[in-house]
Amino acid sequence: VYHDFEDVLVPEGLTIIKNRTVVVSTPGFRSGLLTLKGRVEPNSLYQFFSMSMEKDNWTVLSRIKALETTIMVFQKATRCAVITIREEQIYTYVEIGIAPIFRGVSENPTSDGTY
Repeated sequence: VYHDFEDVLVPEGLTIIKNRTVVVSTPGFRSGLLTLKGRVEPNSLYQFFSMSMEKDNWTVLSRIKALETTIMVFQKATRCAVITIREEQIYTYVEIGIAPIFRGVSENPTSDGTY
């Protein structure tokens, strides 16, 4: 199922938590944080997002797997996606963050302290 982001597939069995979801739409671009929950096994979610993001032409930048939390970072030409899978007692929570990539912004200030 594609929810708010047209190129991020979400498996069935996850429902949106509306009070923890913020999506901003501008002409030609949509970004924000989509929060979902369900009774889904975290490892199956990890496999699902690994395969579906690749099929939707996202490039994997990083993956961090810990005991109860998994973080997956993907990139496209103008956007990045961070998917966090967190297992709790009853539900598994998934946060999908989509943000633009800023190019040409210096990270180092000039001698007068400006960027």
